[in-house]
Amino acid sequence: MLKVAIFDLDLCCIDTYSQGEDILDPVLKVARESAPLDGSKLESLRRELMQENFDTVMNRYTLPSTTVSCMRSAYARLVAPPSTSTYGDMDALEALDMKRYLVSTGFYRFQMSKIHITGILPYFEAVLIDSLDNLSARKGKLDIFRAIRLHEGVASQDVVVIGDNPRSELAAAKTLGMRTVQSVRPGVRREDGFDAYILSFDALVNVRKHMDRLNQQLLRGDHAESYEVQYARLE
Repeated sequence: MLKVAIFDLDLCCIDTYSQGEDILDPVLKVARESAPLDGSKLESLRRELMQENFDTVMNRYTLPSTTVSCMRSAYARLVAPPSTSTYGDMDALEALDMKRYLVSTGFYRFQMSKIHITGILPYFEAVLIDSLDNLSARKGKLDIFRAIRLHEGVASQDVVVIGDNPRSELAAAKTLGMRTVQSVRPGVRREDGFDAYILSFDALVNVRKHMDRLNQQLLRGDHAESYEVQYARLE
């Protein structure tokens, strides 16, 4: 039986695009002035940074270390604008009789400003930021998820991770044997290999019922199919 739910922040709880793509202008200004990137590459960089964390994206680019350092500093100073919003379905979390955690990778100031401006803090038992501000102290989602499970004293299959990124939170969850739900928000590409797929948190109650059945099937040694929710509330 599912007992703990771990949620991602961007493109899961928070509509990243509600901030406006110009939120990244200070970061891209550094890249434009100090790196050999033309207009199309700068726009590609913007799109990638809207969807993934800074370090993951930078690993795909060959830029001078001084440029990356200055971009990092500019990113660390960002604050979420007043337009930042959720998808309007956070209240659906209250119907889940589970411990709920919010885990996000990013620069601490920026991530926490999104959380505070949208008022989502009360929905969670705790918020843990996998901070990019101090890389030497960074734990990573794998260790954070493991620590949550141990803290709650539950088995891996009793934890479900809900997020958009197949290579980040969902990959960490699969490595640990946790249940996985891809949040297929607007702009997110659905990828195979996870236990369930949702368009809205309104579907999570049904997903939980499916997960509980899936755990029972696996205990019996039966084959369990993934579950795709066909309805959503996207306003």
